[in-house]
Amino acid sequence: MSSVVKDEAFGFGLVAVLGISLISNIFLLVVVWNRRRLHNAHHALLAALACCDLLIGGAWTGMSAGVLITGWDMSGAVCRLQSYLLTLIQTLSAFLLATVAVERALRMVSPSHHNVVFGFRDGNKFVGGKKTVAFLVAAEIVFCGVVSSIHLYGTLPVTWIADKRSCGAKFTESLEMLDLTFCFDYAIAYWVVALPAFVVAFVKFYLARRKSPPQGEIILERNRYAPGDAYSSRISKLQHKFRSNKPALQAKQKKLGTLGKRVYTPKGYTELEDWDSDIETENNNLDNGDGQQRIHLLPRPEYAAMMTSAITVLITSLFWFPWIVARFIWTRTPRDPPPSWFGTTSVVLMHSAVLVKLFVNLITNPYFRSAARKTVCCRKKVTHSSPVLSEA
Repeated sequence: MSSVVKDEAFGFGLVAVLGISLISNIFLLVVVWNRRRLHNAHHALLAALACCDLLIGGAWTGMSAGVLITGWDMSGAVCRLQSYLLTLIQTLSAFLLATVAVERALRMVSPSHHNVVFGFRDGNKFVGGKKTVAFLVAAEIVFCGVVSSIHLYGTLPVTWIADKRSCGAKFTESLEMLDLTFCFDYAIAYWVVALPAFVVAFVKFYLARRKSPPQGEIILERNRYAPGDAYSSRISKLQHKFRSNKPALQAKQKKLGTLGKRVYTPKGYTELEDWDSDIETENNNLDNGDGQQRIHLLPRPEYAAMMTSAITVLITSLFWFPWIVARFIWTRTPRDPPPSWFGTTSVVLMHSAVLVKLFVNLITNPYFRSAARKTVCCRKKVTHSSPVLSEA
C-alpha cells in the first residue's frame, strides 16, 4: 500500500512538472514571437527546442505520470513508444543545443560569415537565415528520429519493469548498443560539438577584449573584404559614382570651356577633373564605406545570449547525466543497482530538463527578461537601442 501511495505521489509530481513545462515553453514561444528583436537565429533555435519539448517531452512525461497514478501496466507496443519518445527528446534536445553552441561560436569568431549563414534580416531585406535554421531543425528531427528508432524498433527488446513502474530497453543483451546510444544522445552533442564550440567562442572573446582599446568597444572582426556584401557594395558604389558625377556630361562641358567648371589655383584657372573615373577624391573614394572595411563590434545582447546559451547547455547536460549514470549501472552491474533515491532523482531531473532554457534566460539574460516583461505588459514597441559591449 505504501508503495502505491508513493507511486501516486511521484506521478502527481510529474504532473506538476508537466504543467510547468507546458506553461514555460508556451510562454517562451509567445515572447520570441511577440518581440521583433528576438527574431534571429539564436532565439529561433530556442523556439524550435521549445516546440520539441512541448510536443515530444509533454507526451513522454504525460505517459510516465499516467502510469504511476493509474497503476496501469504498459503493453509491449506502448513501452516501445514511450522509450522511443524518451530517446528522441534526449537526442533532439542535445543536438539542438549543440546547434545553438555552433551558432554562438560562429557569431563570435566571424560575424560576417554569421550574417551570411544565420542572418535573418539585412536592413529591410530578408536573407537566408530563416531557411538555414529551418533546414537544420528539420534535418536534426529526421536524424534523431531515425537514430532513436534503430535500437527501439530493431533487435533490442523493450519491456515493462514492474518494480520500477517504467519501461526499459534490455541493454544487458547488447552492451555495444548501450555505448552507441550514449554516443548519439549525449557524448557527441555535448562533448564533441558544444564544448569545443563554446571554448572557441570564449577564447575569441578573451582575445578580442585584449586587442580592443581600453574603455572602448570590443571589436570582433575587421574584414576588408567582408563576405556577403563586399562585392555588391563595391559595385553599387561604383555605379553611384558614375551616376552622380556624370562623366560624359562633364566631359562635354569641359570641351566647351565654360568657367562654371573651373576652379582658381595658384597656377591659374584649371579644369575640375573629379569626373575622371580614375581619380578618387574624398567624395568618390570607394574605400570610405563599410563595404571594404567592415568593423564588427560586440553588442551586449549578443554577449548575454552567448553566456546564457553556455549556462543552458551546461545545466541541461547535468540534468541528464544522472540518468546516463543510472542506465550504465543498471546495465553493467545488474546485481548491484543504485539506491532508489538516486533513480528517483535522475528521473525527476531528466523530466525537468525542459524547464532549464526559459528559467536560465530569465535569470541570466537581462534583455530576454526585458522582452518577457514587455510581453506580459502587452507593449508592442521597443524604443531603446542595443548597446555595444565595452571594457568599461
